[in-house]
Amino acid sequence: MAQVPDGYELKVIAVSSTTTDGLSGTTESIWGIGLAGAAEWQVAGSFSALSQLEYAPRGVRQRLPETNVDSGSRLTGAETRLHYLSVLLAAKASYSFEEIPLALYAKLGPRFDLMIGSESGTFDFEDGDVSADLDERYDQTALGFAGGIGLQLNVSERIALTLEARQHRDVTASVEEGGTSRVNTTVGNMRNLATDYSIGIKWE
Repeated sequence: MAQVPDGYELKVIAVSSTTTDGLSGTTESIWGIGLAGAAEWQVAGSFSALSQLEYAPRGVRQRLPETNVDSGSRLTGAETRLHYLSVLLAAKASYSFEEIPLALYAKLGPRFDLMIGSESGTFDFEDGDVSADLDERYDQTALGFAGGIGLQLNVSERIALTLEARQHRDVTASVEEGGTSRVNTTVGNMRNLATDYSIGIKWE
C-alpha cells in the first residue's frame, strides 16, 4: 500500500457500545458519535484494501440495585465513557450492479485502539455518591477485529455516498477479572463490544 490511494472517504458514525463478560449489576449500551477518515487501494477486480483512522467512542452504562427501608428498591446507574483513536486495516469485497449506480460491499480486518481519554460516572446511592472508577482499570491499548457490510451510491464518476453497519469486538482483555470496589467488580475479563452505523462521502 505504498502507492497513492485510489480513493478516500470521510464518515460520521453513530456508535452503540457495551462490554462482553461480567460486570457487577446489569449493563446497557451507551451511544456516542465518532468520526473517521479512510484511504482505499484497489487490489484486483472487486477486491481492495483500506486503512482507516477513527475517533471511536466506547463505554458502558452500569446499573446497580439498592434497597432502602423507607423508599423500597430502585436502580441507580453510572456511565463509563472511553475515548479511543482507532486504526483499522481491512480487506474489502464489492459487488456493483450494472444498470443502477449502486454497489454492495463487505469488509473485515484487525483493529488497534489507543485510549486518549475517559470519564467515570457516579452512582447516586442513598448513603452517598460512589464513583464507578471502572475506567481506571482499563488498559490503554486494545486489539480487536471489525467487520461490516455497506451500500455505496454513486453520485458521479468520482463521488459516492456510503451507508455502513459494522461490529467491533476486542480480542485482548482490557479489564482483568477481579476488582475491590462493590461497583466495579468483574466476574470475568472484560472486552469492548460495539456496533456502529455510519454515513460517508467517498471520492477518487
